[in-house]
Amino acid sequence: MADNKSLSSNTARNEKTIVRRAAMQVYSGPIPSANELRKYEEVVPGAADRILKMAEEQSRHRRKMESEMLQASIRAERIGQILGFMIFLTALLAGIVLMGLGKDAIGLITSLGSLAAIIGLFIYSRNTSKTELNKKKR
Repeated sequence: MADNKSLSSNTARNEKTIVRRAAMQVYSGPIPSANELRKYEEVVPGAADRILKMAEEQSRHRRKMESEMLQASIRAERIGQILGFMIFLTALLAGIVLMGLGKDAIGLITSLGSLAAIIGLFIYSRNTSKTELNKKKR
């Protein structure tokens, strides 16, 4: 028993502690840190300028694409509104024509139904817009 204790105490004294230290540098985006740019410039003269130009071009392209997508979305929304209004007018006129032909109940239901649909769509759209604004504020 005594031998085991002395063996383990000798082993503990002979053990060495190894400490490793690691460092990591992280950056986000198309432009590396100033130190990294300097290193690129040392390896390839003019590289830093090319990297900056590339980042500027990419940023300009991204803004252009966002603008085009926004314009397309606005256009599609306007077309949808125009088509929806045309459908509403067609249903309303069909209801009026039906009432003129003596089909009062069906004409009234058609006219009121189209009116209710357009009002419901307006309310739904307004509530959706408010919800989106509240989410963006958070």
